[in-house]
This record gives sequence, structure tokens and C-alpha cells, in this order.
Amino acid sequence: MFGGFFIWFMWIEAEPLSIAFMDLITAGMDQTSDLRKHLLKSAPHLRLFIMGLVLLLTMRFMPKGIIPEETRLHSV
Repeated sequence: MFGGFFIWFMWIEAEPLSIAFMDLITAGMDQTSDLRKHLLKSAPHLRLFIMGLVLLLTMRFMPKGIIPEETRLHSV
């Protein structure tokens, strides 16, 4: 359940984070630059990259889940 919430939260927050990141990266450019305008306009598409990266890193470093299930020993 926590994993589902985490993925939903990252999906919601990925777009504003990508826009803020791209704004930071292009801060030194001229405000009227066509490249700056294009990068800022396409920044929301970074959501897909961020989500892919989050899923890849989660599966790589936490294959049993964010909160792994406890194993119980069966008593006879």
C-alpha cells in the first residue's frame, strides 16, 4: 500500500520538480532565448524520465519493496 502511495506521490510531484529543475538550469540564459523557451516548454515531459528513474532505482536497490515484508518462522 505504501508503494502505491509512493508512486502516486512521485507522479504528482515529478512535473513541478522537473519545471523547477529546468528553470534552475536555464537561469543563466537570456529570457528571450528560443532554446530556453523550448526547454521550459518541454520540461513537463521529464516526468516520464523521473518516473522511470525512480522505478529503476527502487527495483534495483529495494527488490523486496520499500518496506519489506517480515518473514515469520512456523512453529511445530
